[in-house]
Amino acid sequence: MKILVISLKGLGDTLMAVPLLRAINRAWPEAQLTVLVPDRTCEELLKNCPFVRTIRVGFRRPGPGLIPQTLKLLWLLRREKFDAAVTTFPSNRPWYNLLARWTGTPLRVTHAYAHAPLATLAFLQNRRVPAAPPKHELEHNMDLLAGLGLDPAAPKDLSLWPSPEDELFADNFLKENGLAGARVIALHPAVNPQQLYKAWAPETLKTLAEFADWAAGEFRAKVLVFCGPDEKDAAAALLANARAAHQVCGGASVNQAAALIKRCALFVNTDSGLGHLAAAAGVASVTVFGPANPAMTAPYGARALVVAPALPCAPCYDYPYASTRPRIKCGGRECLRAIDLPRLKAAAQKAMKEQDSHA
Repeated sequence: MKILVISLKGLGDTLMAVPLLRAINRAWPEAQLTVLVPDRTCEELLKNCPFVRTIRVGFRRPGPGLIPQTLKLLWLLRREKFDAAVTTFPSNRPWYNLLARWTGTPLRVTHAYAHAPLATLAFLQNRRVPAAPPKHELEHNMDLLAGLGLDPAAPKDLSLWPSPEDELFADNFLKENGLAGARVIALHPAVNPQQLYKAWAPETLKTLAEFADWAAGEFRAKVLVFCGPDEKDAAAALLANARAAHQVCGGASVNQAAALIKRCALFVNTDSGLGHLAAAAGVASVTVFGPANPAMTAPYGARALVVAPALPCAPCYDYPYASTRPRIKCGGRECLRAIDLPRLKAAAQKAMKEQDSHA
């Protein structure tokens, strides 16, 4: 049996599909699982996954080579002659449904949304599982098992697969930056200009810098600031506003970052994919939310805490239940202009107290 799993949203969304992949593998150990992911970062996340046979990278951003690369991918997917295709949450976009139909797969499983079923081409899928809020993304994915005739009550454990080389990178990084043997608190100030619906205002970096200084003293810890290729300016601005000297990790691969996060006592982030890695690693974490709904997309785990905006309009991110693309209702984005520092400190204290109780 050949099964295609289409997961094209992002790093956290790919991780939220892991329990689904594991459940399919446990039910059909001989099945050949292929996962279609949006980018190389998600490909690396799954490259050491023991129950995925093939990983295909989806459609690139517009640029040279886009058309031939897309045509080649479509040809490869159709040539595989899959027995089933499963499109993970969130999936309320026309081309997701068109892609699943294009593969020629006889069984196509996805979610059914009340919003615009004709415009989204949802009728091209022949096994639709109802999706309605409020429910966490991971649990929505597990519901898809029913479309395959499997039990949705399968275990929901998350996993990471950093290689021995990734683990060695993490150990060497800590040694080279004076962090070996220290209590490390990680901070990821995700200010992504590519995702305006969740891009934090620059002034919030001053708040995060104040938090970093406070956390270093409060917990007698070293602070490690993570940043991706598009976030180096944000990290630099945070450090410029900090009174204490903090270390920066930029340019690490996703599995190297996972290995580093495993060695941290606390991971604080602004609704980023790395927050999901921390939860999967079992590290205490605090995620500061803006317009997104924590009930749907918060890091999944008993040790993951959330600081949501205390605004009557929040949350207002309505994809995929009431829209066919990521968007927020508020033009002013007030929830992204300020971080409630006292609540963030209180959440960090609670997380560290629980961390110490597990030590």
